[in-house]
Amino acid sequence: MGKIALVFAGQGAQYPGMGQELAQCSPAAAEIFAKLDALRPGTSAQCFGGTDEELKETKNTQPCMFAVELAAAAALEEGGLRADMAAGFSLGEIGALTYTRAVDLETGFHLVCRRGELMQAAAEEQPTAMAAVLKLSNEEVEQVCAQFAQVYPVNYNCPGQLVVSGLRHEIEALRPLVKEAGGRMVPLAVSGGFHSPFMDGAAEAFAKELAEIDFRSGKIPVYA
Repeated sequence: MGKIALVFAGQGAQYPGMGQELAQCSPAAAEIFAKLDALRPGTSAQCFGGTDEELKETKNTQPCMFAVELAAAAALEEGGLRADMAAGFSLGEIGALTYTRAVDLETGFHLVCRRGELMQAAAEEQPTAMAAVLKLSNEEVEQVCAQFAQVYPVNYNCPGQLVVSGLRHEIEALRPLVKEAGGRMVPLAVSGGFHSPFMDGAAEAFAKELAEIDFRSGKIPVYA
């Protein structure tokens, strides 16, 4: 077998009931949920029984996603699988750093909880949204976005998939232009215009949080 990487997902991958079967079949996963419930009561209940709308709120999404991902990693380790490297997208970067022991579980969880609170507050300042634009080149998406004052190409995921972020009404106005250009738009299950200038205030505040954290060298490499 070749080397194994664990990749930790970002917001938008959440769903009601996530992690429940994992906690039922894996003592290691159940232990992770118990530890995080002690730090943020109700976390596992939100994962297992939260609605789409509840889990979509970033103050809930981030701690819940972190909990499920670290529980899944613990279950894999319990079964004898330990990754050779890790990576994470956005929120998932903190999960990856925690998995590799660059920070401990409690610190990683504190960071995602605080990050979620700050981003939630920023998202509530203006109605914003995100959407994936499919089937167009990056250049075509950039040209369409340039027609709007506050729509930004933000996540260059792969050729033919670029996520945009911006004011909700401008994102909606973008849809027919994307269709006209031969593309398709898929709204993301998030509660704000993340990875954009709308998050500048949250980023500044979170940078102060990060400055207080003593990051160690992880047990295995983490790829950005």
